[in-house]
Formats: sequence, structure tokens, C-alpha cells
Amino acid sequence: MVEVDIEVPDEWDAEFRTKMSLSPRQYFEEMCPLFCNTDVTFDDIGQHMQAHVWEYQLSDGPRRLLVGGLKARQILLATPLLKWYLDHGLKVTKIYQVVEYRQMACFESFVTDVSDARRAGDASPELAIIADTSKLIGNSG
Repeated sequence: MVEVDIEVPDEWDAEFRTKMSLSPRQYFEEMCPLFCNTDVTFDDIGQHMQAHVWEYQLSDGPRRLLVGGLKARQILLATPLLKWYLDHGLKVTKIYQVVEYRQMACFESFVTDVSDARRAGDASPELAIIADTSKLIGNSG
């Protein structure tokens, strides 16, 4: 995992200029590549959505929303996703931290216990309540 500032550049590097006929902003115009949770105020939304809020008497207070954008600050990314971004021309402007980990099935016993209890409930009707409870526990996990 890497915590970085990352952005779509204003112009492609030389490596991408030969491959791309569109500017970086045009290339990502249909679907912004970066997604972040951010606070959005009423003034941040367009006139059409402001009219919708007024018409339906919705709250005009700030909200925390998942938004797509062309720039992100201090975003924590898995390295395969970061590699995809770099392969598609995005630029890292600052690295805050790198977190290394060894991939392993850390919740294997939890999954096994939930699955075993659910199978036991399917096999024996008297264990149905335990199976249903295990399903809730598994879903909440």
C-alpha cells in the first residue's frame, strides 16, 4: 500500500504522446480515474442539483460523498492499482508512506467456523438458529 498525492497531468509525457490522440483530460472525461471521500457543500454542486434540493426540500448541508476526480491528496492505494494509474499516465507528486505486508489468509479460521456452522444448520434443523446467527456474524464481518 502506498499513500500518495496523484493527479492526471495537463499534458502527456513523451511516452504517451505517441500513443494518445486525446489530451489527458479528454481521455478521462467520461470516467474520472480517482475516487475519494470528500466533504461537498451546497455551493459545490451545480445549479440543476441545487434546484432539485430546493424542489424536494432536501437538506442543503454539507455531505461526505464518494466523488470521482482528476486529483487526490494523501490517498492510500494498493500497489496494483497504483501501477495501473502510472501505466495510464497519471503522475505521483508526493509519497507520504509505504506499507509493506505479506499476503495471507488472516481470517481463514473465522470463515471456516461460519461456514461449518451454516452447513451444520442445513444438515440438522435443530441447529438452524446457530446457522442463522452464524450467517449474521459472517455478513457483519
